[in-house]
Parts: sequence; C-alpha cells; structure tokens
Amino acid sequence: MNMKRFFCTANLLLGLALALAPFVLAPVCETAAPHGGHMKCWYSAVLITVVGAALAMLSLLCLVRGGKGAFFAVLFGAAAACVCWLVSEGVFSVGGAGWCADAAHACREGSRPLVLKLTGALGLTDLIGLVLLFVKGER
Repeated sequence: MNMKRFFCTANLLLGLALALAPFVLAPVCETAAPHGGHMKCWYSAVLITVVGAALAMLSLLCLVRGGKGAFFAVLFGAAAACVCWLVSEGVFSVGGAGWCADAAHACREGSRPLVLKLTGALGLTDLIGLVLLFVKGER
C-alpha cells in the first residue's frame, strides 16, 4: 500500500468514526432546551456529522481514483479536524454550536471526549500526511 492510499484510508476510517460519533457511538443529549428547541450540543453534533461524512466521501473518492487527490484529501482532513474542534469548543460561533454547560449531560460525558480524541487523531494523522506527502513530492 503506497503512502497516498494509506492516508486516504486513514481519513476514510476517521471520517466515518467522526460522522458516527455524536449520534451513534456516543449520543448527545436527547432532551430539549428550555425554549423548546434543540440544545447547543445537537447543533455541534450535526456539524461534526456533516464534516465527518464529507471527509469520508472525499477520501473514498480519492481511493477510487487510485490515490489521486490525496494531498487535497489530507489537507481537507486537517482543516476538518480544526473546524470540528474549534466550533464545538465555542471558539467560533456557527449556528449556536457548542457543548452544554452542565458537566453531567451526556454530551459532556461521552460525546465531547470521543470527538476530541477523534479530531486529535485526525489532525495528527493529517499533519504527518501533509509533511510526508510534501517532502516526498507526491502532492
């Protein structure tokens, strides 16, 4: 397996895990907010699921094309990790995303730690991939 396929496969697996994390692997809060709508964590979960699914689709397309576009897929993966981390932590405000303030909520106990671990693994993997693909001249 060459390096391009390896990083596309890693991005595919981490993208799928990221897409499944907030609603399947470690579900966010099921209760409604006091005003009757969704809680902040639900909006974060939707954002994380969409970004993870987009990364998985881009990585799958890269694998089908025989590794072409791997540099772009790895670059997108690094950006996706940053977006998921920063928006869900409330650094940037996008559509009311964030985590609940109460530490006893399901999103703070299960979803947040899992998402942070997955985005950390994705960011580290893609940072290594960017460096190696750039140094080897396979961009």
